Amino acid sequence: MRHYLFKKGDPQSEIYLASYKLWNVIWTETLQELDNIDRLHSDAYLNADYINVLTTDNDQPIACHILNTNEVSPIYQNRKAFASYPNQAWENLKKRGCTEFISYEWMCVHP
Repeated sequence: MRHYLFKKGDPQSEIYLASYKLWNVIWTETLQELDNIDRLHSDAYLNADYINVLTTDNDQPIACHILNTNEVSPIYQNRKAFASYPNQAWENLKKRGCTEFISYEWMCVHP
């Protein structure tokens, strides 16, 4: 098993493109089943700060997820992804002196 971490702006290697295909197939199927969404656009993948990919020894992606850096600020608190976070969670981050955190998003594993 191998691990790759791609940063926003890195060249789109074969592994990056193969991991996108895995991510797109799995999430398109999932969103179709749950929300009747027919197409998943690539925006979340392309805009990710980091893409974490696990592959087989011959570089076939078997799992990946998106990581994004976020600031502890009202603008980030208003992101749709954080709508379910209670205000107290944000206050606790501020009290601890935290100014940034990483969110793990869109995880998928090859079936």
